[in-house]
Amino acid sequence: MTGAGARLCCVFTSFTASGVRKGGVFGRRFIISQHRNMAGGAPKIDFNTKHLKKDGRTSDFFPSEAQSHKIPERQWQLSTVIPPVPETPQFDRAVRTAGCVLRDPLPPFAGKLRVYNMRYCPYAQRTVLALNAKRVDYEVVNVNLVDKPEWLTTKSAFAKVPALEIADGVTIYESLVTVNYIDDVYPQRPLRARDPLRRAQDQILIEAIGPLENVLIKMVRAPETIDEAALKAYFKGWDLLQEELKKRGTSFFSGNEPGYVDYMIWPWIERLLAFQKKDERIKFDTPKYKLLGEYIQKMAKDPAISQYAVPDEVLLKFFEGFISGNIVYEL
Repeated sequence: MTGAGARLCCVFTSFTASGVRKGGVFGRRFIISQHRNMAGGAPKIDFNTKHLKKDGRTSDFFPSEAQSHKIPERQWQLSTVIPPVPETPQFDRAVRTAGCVLRDPLPPFAGKLRVYNMRYCPYAQRTVLALNAKRVDYEVVNVNLVDKPEWLTTKSAFAKVPALEIADGVTIYESLVTVNYIDDVYPQRPLRARDPLRRAQDQILIEAIGPLENVLIKMVRAPETIDEAALKAYFKGWDLLQEELKKRGTSFFSGNEPGYVDYMIWPWIERLLAFQKKDERIKFDTPKYKLLGEYIQKMAKDPAISQYAVPDEVLLKFFEGFISGNIVYEL
């Protein structure tokens, strides 16, 4: 990953549950959340789990400390999350004396495909969307990327998300790598085009959103640095997407249903839909992009997307933390 994409990844690693967006032309607490089969066999998952971090209040207590606070023996033996412990001077002294490190432990691998995720990360969202589209049964472990748990590097050498744990201790990472693996291993509803030329053209489209990523980075970090050159490239990117959609003559870039290109670019569209409400300079919800507006409405209704969607106000509140210096994960 190079250019704007790599920079954006750096930003997010320091960082309507459903339905169509309103207005304009475009219309907990479990450490691991697991799919549960619904009617029709469609898996469902609670994506809003706690983001595990290094400096947590859940812990690997020494048995003596667990017993002294009347914590059931089976809980500390299994290294599972324990009930909150009163923060008293006596408790703090006991922890220091025992040399106990307070942290969110790595949940034991239970044999199910697992995604190490951050709820608001566009790169990790790519992996989630691919799994949702294929209705693969999996579980999610959300990670705090500011105060990273020490075990994260055992799942991703870059200490980033997404990482996909395939077997106990066997992981792959980076968004497109994980999505390509998912598409290869799970044959139902293929996401990538079979034709080599179309597959190459699709990859070009994914790379073409670089100017959109660049503006999103600036919106998150320093909106005042968005200059005329950045805006020109930004709207050229939207022009390219609309022209390509018109040229293909289909409802989605991948055909009559969303596919690889659609799911790989959607996370940035979703975030820019929210940010355009704050800054008129980047507004693309206009008659000029009528075709894209219709496309976005259809995408928002896709089940793989709608079940993972985050309301605009939540996205904006999360990203405000980059400017204020107080990033809050549990929103």
